[in-house]
Amino acid sequence: MDNKNIIITALGVGLTGGIIYYLSKFLKSEPLGFSRDQVLKMIKEYKRASLRVFVQTAEIVKRIKDQNGGKDTLKEGITIKDVVKDNIMNDLIQEREYIAKRYNISLEQFDNYYSIQYGGDKEIQEVCNQIQKTFENSLLGIPPSLEVSQQVKEKFSEDKVIEMQKKILKAQSKQFNNVFKDIKQETQQDHVDIESDLFKQKIRDLDIHQLKTDLLKKEGFEFEPESPCETFEKLSFQYKKTSKDYEIKLSQVINIYNKIKSDMLYSKVDDTYIDMIFN
Repeated sequence: MDNKNIIITALGVGLTGGIIYYLSKFLKSEPLGFSRDQVLKMIKEYKRASLRVFVQTAEIVKRIKDQNGGKDTLKEGITIKDVVKDNIMNDLIQEREYIAKRYNISLEQFDNYYSIQYGGDKEIQEVCNQIQKTFENSLLGIPPSLEVSQQVKEKFSEDKVIEMQKKILKAQSKQFNNVFKDIKQETQQDHVDIESDLFKQKIRDLDIHQLKTDLLKKEGFEFEPESPCETFEKLSFQYKKTSKDYEIKLSQVINIYNKIKSDMLYSKVDDTYIDMIFN
């Protein structure tokens, strides 16, 4: 199996991806709908989203292995990897489906972009290889590294990260609210159909990742070699895992964010309301 098919399999596409790859040698690929930079952004989003899945998988594998006396093989020759692999594959598919839906494309199109149409792009394939390696390690009970430097921890305490989470979600809320207001004005209706093509297109046009990156940089959250978003999410994940207080506060912030989005569906929401409810 060549490198492209290995990457596709590791990302959860499996046999279907392999068939698509070989057919693409003989059949004309569908026209490109996304630029190389857009696909790179999508695959990086997937890398960040899959972090949670890989951490949980590694924990489950390690727990089963400990209960099994440190052995990888269970009864009748079944391995721990065999037991958990289907679940992790399903979780990864769900993560990719979520990203694909946000960009208003199918899962197959998403997989096609990074594995075939940009299969020769060095940077995109490097991210794919990183995902593959983390995937393989998680099935062995080895979690992805969540370590951040002491410099980052000293500069950004739990409370500081919670405040940054608030700023990010508040800014996102205002961007989403602008979309809702635009659609209500265009359709002359008080309700927004979030399944409509119009809504999906406007959400797709929002660059939430760039918004988050800019806010983090403004707060001084820029540490090489990782992107600000990746480092921030690792730090948040670490605090969530080690601090119940942080987990509770983060849950409260997310609940506020979800309430605002729910209010947008039927009620008129303005920036003043968003500022008030986040304070």
